[in-house]
Amino acid sequence: MAKAYGTPVLSAEEWLRQSYDTNGADLYELIQNNEAYAEIRGPHSLDARYITEDVPMSLVPISELGHLAGVPVPNMDAVIQLASALFRRDFRREGRSAERLGIDSMTREEIVRFFETGERGSGI
Repeated sequence: MAKAYGTPVLSAEEWLRQSYDTNGADLYELIQNNEAYAEIRGPHSLDARYITEDVPMSLVPISELGHLAGVPVPNMDAVIQLASALFRRDFRREGRSAERLGIDSMTREEIVRFFETGERGSGI
């Protein structure tokens, strides 16, 4: 999807190396060798911020950006729908929708400009 917006993206491996100065031959090793992750323990139930915060505040806006750019995001949409069903909440309605972000009627170019500068409109 980043490609649709003309935005370069690091791979997960590149990002881990750059952000955490970790090393390893592959993604698994990079994560295992990352000292910042050593003490992190996973949640003991589904009722955790990894769903209740990350779905509406991260997956929803990323999905919305995909839809606005004409990029299919069926797996992301399925996760949002499944999480909504499991929690009996409408995470798409609660989350950072394109309408809530004020980008629902913007072109791709206007969206990029808005996220880069905070300015709305074409700037032309």
